Amino acid sequence: MRVLVTGGAGFVGNSLVMRLLEDGHQVTSFDRTKYSGLRTDVNEVYGDLSDSYSLDCYVAENDYVFNIGGLLGTQETVDNPIPAVQINIIGALNVFNSIRRHKIPMTQITVGNHWMNNPYSITKSCSERFALMFNKEHDTQISVVRGLNIYGPGQKPFPVKKVIPNFVLSALRGDDLTVYGSGESKMDMIFVDDAAHVLSATMENKICFDEVIDMGTGIAPSVNEIAHNIISITDSSSRLNHVPMRPGEDRLSTVCADPALMESVLGIKPSSLKSFEEGIVPTIDFYESWSSKHYT
Repeated sequence: MRVLVTGGAGFVGNSLVMRLLEDGHQVTSFDRTKYSGLRTDVNEVYGDLSDSYSLDCYVAENDYVFNIGGLLGTQETVDNPIPAVQINIIGALNVFNSIRRHKIPMTQITVGNHWMNNPYSITKSCSERFALMFNKEHDTQISVVRGLNIYGPGQKPFPVKKVIPNFVLSALRGDDLTVYGSGESKMDMIFVDDAAHVLSATMENKICFDEVIDMGTGIAPSVNEIAHNIISITDSSSRLNHVPMRPGEDRLSTVCADPALMESVLGIKPSSLKSFEEGIVPTIDFYESWSSKHYT
C-alpha cells in the first residue's frame, strides 16, 4: 500500500516508517522537520499539518494515513497553548477532513494521560473525540490509538524533557536523577518498536471505530521503580532527587493501558510486548553511544 505518515521524521514516526517499509509498503513521510539520519526508499516531504492544501494533495495520493505528527510538551506548552491547539487540534482536523474527502482510512494517535489539564493532553484528547465524531457522523474509518509512555533508542532528551532519556543520561554521568513529586505515579512503558507494531496493525482494523484502543503492556511501574531499575542496570552511583511537580502534571497518577481491545481487535497480546526490563537494555546502550558523541 501507499502510506502517508505525518510526523514521520520524529521518534515514533521513524520507527513506524521503518516498520512499514519492512512490511513492503511505499511510505511518504510528511514532517516539518528533517529526519536526522539516512533513510532509503522513503519519500521525504517537508510539510506542516496547518497547511491543509499541501496535506490534502499528499493524502489523495495514498491508500492509508497515520497521523503521528503533533506538538509535544506538558510544562513546555502551559504558558502558550495556542501552538498546541493549532497543530494537535486544527492540524488533526485538516487530516480528518482530507481523509473524509478522499475516503481513505487512517490511524490517529492520542495520549494515555488524556485527563490531565495541560495543553498537550487536552489537545490530543480533543482530537480523539473529533475522530470518534467523524466516524459516527461522516462514516470515516479512523482507528484511534492511545499511546502510553513510549520509550526506546532515538528519543531526544530535549527540548521536551522525557523521563527515560533524562534518567538514563543522568545515571550514565553519575548525576542525581530528577524525580518530580513523590515518584509514586505509575507509568505503563511501551518500547518504541512494539508501538510501531501496534500502530501498523491498525491498518487491518475493520470493526473498531467507535472506541479507543489502548496501546500498552497493562503493567505500570512507579517512576521511582523505573529510576531505581535504570540505576541498577547502569551500575550508577546516582540517587533520586525529588523536586516539586512540573506545571501541567498531576501529583499522583496512574497511566496504564487496558490492552483488551489491542488483543481482540488487533490480535496483539500484551505478553508479546517487551517488558520494561527487556526494552531498557538496548535503550541504555543507545544513550551510552549517544553520550560519548555529545559529552566528550
